[in-house]
Amino acid sequence: MNLVIHLLIAIWLISTPWLSIGQSSVNSHPFNTHLICQSKAEISTLIFAMPDAVEDKDFHDFKDTIGLIRPDTSLNLYTILLYGKGIKARKDVWINGDDVYIYYSLKDGLQIDSIVNSSAATAIATFYKMKAIKEHNLDSLNAFLFDQLRVLYTSVFSTEIAQMMIRYNFGNFDLLERLQNELDHQQPSIKNNKFSQNEKLKGILAFKDLKISDLVLANKDSVSATIKFDTTQYTLIDFWFSACPPCLRDHKLLKEKYSQFKDKSVQIVGISNDQDFQKWKHTIDIHQHPWVNYIETDSTSKIFRFASSFPSYYVLDRQGNIVKYSTRIEEILYFLGI
Repeated sequence: MNLVIHLLIAIWLISTPWLSIGQSSVNSHPFNTHLICQSKAEISTLIFAMPDAVEDKDFHDFKDTIGLIRPDTSLNLYTILLYGKGIKARKDVWINGDDVYIYYSLKDGLQIDSIVNSSAATAIATFYKMKAIKEHNLDSLNAFLFDQLRVLYTSVFSTEIAQMMIRYNFGNFDLLERLQNELDHQQPSIKNNKFSQNEKLKGILAFKDLKISDLVLANKDSVSATIKFDTTQYTLIDFWFSACPPCLRDHKLLKEKYSQFKDKSVQIVGISNDQDFQKWKHTIDIHQHPWVNYIETDSTSKIFRFASSFPSYYVLDRQGNIVKYSTRIEEILYFLGI
């Protein structure tokens, strides 16, 4: 399977002109593109444009099938936007080649069903299928992403891979420093493009000595609080906020398994970045969390140093050292044997 992946990506590397270093950002040769909607919805306007570069010419009155001419770019990343009655949907697509057909539908947002006649789209779809297979284990996923980063080293898509690695490994500074070292050696045309993750990564690593215990916290009585790690074998830190549906969904599972956490000598500590203290307090009262909850009170929030998305989970040992990080509660439960 890995051989097939590398073969497809190698074909993509050879056949995709946007990977050429030094190519101008927009070529003079236009390409036919067809967008076909496969679901019924009250859509009025479709926009097809390069990201963050929408012009008047990119607006189209909606039809089930729209044919248009797109400029070929060294990036080959495009944005589809749909607007209508109660509808505002967006999807980014990586495509190359001529006479490309994009089939899409509206199912919990804009979904790309298939893309025909684009080697870039085929290779990236294969990449995401393999990524999905590896996602059950973070070590396996990281090995795969590092491997693909090197394969696509001269491609702008490497910035997408770097973004994934940052999201999955937000608290793993050893790995993020390895990633920074890889990105530092990319050619300027890749390293300095507007989607580059270099500056974001440097910003994260600048705070690598900050510890969770350094966060300024308060309990629901507005009393300053600190986390004690030496009372249990492990501490599970749950970064969340009140208007986060995945956070509240995971809280139901944590409540169901709370006795197992106690049996394993694991304390749970919720840390919220809610801006509305009363809303946060109301949420924990309504849901009756059996574990302790704190809210960050520092006006210069430092939670985002630990959580690029919510929920985010950290397991710490008695000394307050991070031993596990994940955005998936199932992976945390597996690690703790719960």
